[in-house]
Amino acid sequence: MFLHEHRLGYKLRYCILMVGSIQNINTHYSVNPAIKPAQAGYIKHIMPQDLYVKDGNKSISRNMNRSVDNYRVPAALQYQPKQVLRSFTNKQYVESLMEKNPRIGEILDSVGVENPEIYPENILNMMNGHITTTTAYALQIANAMNLSPIDKKVLEQAAVFHDFGKILMPKEIIEKPGALTPEERKIMDTHAEVGEELLKGTGLNRRVINLIGNHHNPGTDDILCQILSVADIYSALREPRSYKAAMPVGEALSILDQKAEKGEVSTEVVSALKDSLMAACA
Repeated sequence: MFLHEHRLGYKLRYCILMVGSIQNINTHYSVNPAIKPAQAGYIKHIMPQDLYVKDGNKSISRNMNRSVDNYRVPAALQYQPKQVLRSFTNKQYVESLMEKNPRIGEILDSVGVENPEIYPENILNMMNGHITTTTAYALQIANAMNLSPIDKKVLEQAAVFHDFGKILMPKEIIEKPGALTPEERKIMDTHAEVGEELLKGTGLNRRVINLIGNHHNPGTDDILCQILSVADIYSALREPRSYKAAMPVGEALSILDQKAEKGEVSTEVVSALKDSLMAACA
């Protein structure tokens, strides 16, 4: 392992044990801790079409708030993006997104999925697991790298929605207890692009959507995309899956170091992740 106990000392050994408990985090990441319960509560049953009103060719929020990259973000998305994600899993809504963008069908058809089914459970089952931990790790890294509040908000939204394309991935592939075949891997590898294409029809921030489409692209120069990639990989390594057990912290970090050496992830971001794990227990 990259991290040897004789180099870490008692504090980091303790930290490794404590950080492992992040798997149990179940929260949203409000940018406004003073938000009133009534404000947060109304979005529990919100439908996607309620987020925006149409103004010509532009989708604008019914309830404007903070601007992100000259884009007005709906208050619901700012305060509880996971609730907005939940609303986006509505089958009729996903069908409407697919009808508006034929590129989605073309992508899936190219890997042998001719009549894709919609599996909301693929997303809902990750809500309190992979989506939450990926978001938490991404924000920890962003804090360690002293990113701006706007960058953190963009990153948070991208982390919450990063696997949205899996809503069209066959359930038997998502839940397969063993390694994927080459054909199944080709299908799974489309989920980032499929998610990007689906979300183009929702009115989400264009930068957020671009991060989602490129979070498995090792060649990107976008620091937010590099952070999302590392957070996604680390979260996946640390959690149990149908085909594997949860990996210990040191072993997961060692794999990230190997990927960094190959140029598959950012060395700077991996270093920031380690710093953030330390800071979490400071």
